[in-house]
Amino acid sequence: MISGSLSEWATAMDGELLGPDGHFAGVSTDSRSQARGALFFALRGERFDGADFLSAAVSGGATGAVLSRPLPEDVPQIIVRDTRGALADCARTWRGRFDIPVIGVTGSNGKTTVKELTASILRAEWGGQSVLASRRSFNNEIGLPLTLLDLSGTHNAAVLEFGASRPGDIASLSEIARPTIGAVLNASPAHLQGLGDVENVAREKGVLMSSLASGGVGVIPAGTPFSDYWQDLLGERTALRFGGDGDFRARNAKGINSGLGFELHCPAGVAPVETGLIGAHNLRNALAACALAAAAGAGLDAMAAGLRGREGVSGRLQMHEPGAGVRLIDDSYNANPASMSAAIGVLAGQEGERWLVAGDMAELGQDSAQWHRRVGEEAARAGVERLYCAGEHSRQAAEAFGAGARWRSGVGDLCRLLTDELQAGVTILVKGSRFMGMERAVAALLEAAGDLNGEIDEHG
Repeated sequence: MISGSLSEWATAMDGELLGPDGHFAGVSTDSRSQARGALFFALRGERFDGADFLSAAVSGGATGAVLSRPLPEDVPQIIVRDTRGALADCARTWRGRFDIPVIGVTGSNGKTTVKELTASILRAEWGGQSVLASRRSFNNEIGLPLTLLDLSGTHNAAVLEFGASRPGDIASLSEIARPTIGAVLNASPAHLQGLGDVENVAREKGVLMSSLASGGVGVIPAGTPFSDYWQDLLGERTALRFGGDGDFRARNAKGINSGLGFELHCPAGVAPVETGLIGAHNLRNALAACALAAAAGAGLDAMAAGLRGREGVSGRLQMHEPGAGVRLIDDSYNANPASMSAAIGVLAGQEGERWLVAGDMAELGQDSAQWHRRVGEEAARAGVERLYCAGEHSRQAAEAFGAGARWRSGVGDLCRLLTDELQAGVTILVKGSRFMGMERAVAALLEAAGDLNGEIDEHG
């Protein structure tokens, strides 16, 4: 992780050190998790100012603080014009000290899954502590720098998520991280409020391809409307395609709805792969991860080993069997129209009665009502027996679904309805945008299924 003297890094941030020089190791932006000896960055947001928590950070052991104005606290302070910009400056400088593959992953869907699968393959190649990967979904102007600042001499590669909600985001992140390998997984209706339409989404995601280092490698899907466009952006850089008849492709796929297995065909050869992933879209994610890892130096054996038994990331198509024959698929972390469609496809492939629990999808702009109606229509066409909806926009989905739909304005009310109506033997998929907090529905259903199982055991 980043370390050094306060004076050294004050210079890197174009800041002024007030107080005695000192040494720090690591950084923090949250006083609640302040590590002793770390440098505290007082970031500002629309509804908070990190400077208000300086005393707590000092009590937690902060060696110094990065602030936009001096404060009467007995701790060395680096005064900068903008603390977010200073965090980026530190990350940019620290990243420059490491001559390793830096892998960027962007796309409307699948970023976190592909990041984790890629890291798993590379760890199979080099060992458990050899790869730095973004924590959780750290993919913005704060999360990406914080990840880079964790780089150390033990790392042979870094795998980073690149998120975008408005034009210029990918360029800004690329300028900090300077990726040598990158993947654009897809472009679909997501963040339309900031990006306008799918074509603009594709343009913004494609900036990663044109930002790769000279001699870099770009990974793109085969056979999509934007594949050739993204390849053109690579110029003289190497292109690897995944899916379809691309460089990394799957043959004889099985277990789409229970645990993916397939035969991997790639430039390094052919290998059988067995995973714990579900969903056809995760087949493409696995292929993208193989391409990225291969570009960084992983061999065929590591690809198979790194994917072996891998399950979905938390909140992303994780299967639970809490009892009473209930199967709960937790896909609650986030949602947009494309990922919701993929989730409905997974649910449609399950046996028995199937319920979809859907929350609002965020940032869809003026077409939000249309996209939510499509959720209800698609669920009905897929044969889903019940649709439970929460949120203002999801009322449109419930109306489009027709008989068998239930709607509540809030997730709390929907949880109460779900626990009242839960039946033995049903398969339920839960999904919605992050702001909806659909993990509350997952928790309520897990508890209710456990109680239902107890009642069945008690009464035989």
